[in-house]
Amino acid sequence: MTDTGVYGDFHQAVNMTATELRRWLDTSDSKAAGQKKENGRKNAADQKAGEKAEQRGRQGAEQKSDQKTGQKAGQGTEQKSDQKAGKDSQEAGQKGGTGPESTGHASGRKIVTILGKKKTDLTEADEKHMQKVVGYVHRHMAQRPSGDITDTRWRHSLMNWGHDPLKN
Repeated sequence: MTDTGVYGDFHQAVNMTATELRRWLDTSDSKAAGQKKENGRKNAADQKAGEKAEQRGRQGAEQKSDQKTGQKAGQGTEQKSDQKAGKDSQEAGQKGGTGPESTGHASGRKIVTILGKKKTDLTEADEKHMQKVVGYVHRHMAQRPSGDITDTRWRHSLMNWGHDPLKN
């Protein structure tokens, strides 16, 4: 690791110990916080919007085709294929329990690994992730909501990144 100051910044931003973070990552609140990626899209809302757009495109194409063949829209093998795809995606979500891992949860696992290393053992990839963590914590601390933050998704998301805003 090159000494760019990121090491100190990282340890200032990450105020949870490896043990605290590991325990936190095992909770349901941790797993529920943050944005999740599904099929290359950021989250379920993006997924649903993409599916609706694809469906509108298919319906438009089917209507044009149906006008030529006289067939009723939605009949044929495409409908069966779409039903199978929907079933497969539902099963994938059920197998994971809470669905795909959020970006912050995955980051937390990397942070636990980084915290367990000596400074001399840190890699370039570790240093890049440390910079990412520092940036995330600083950006999100600036977006602190008003009122009690004890049980907020904002706090839970920050904790996934190793920072508990209720600690000194």
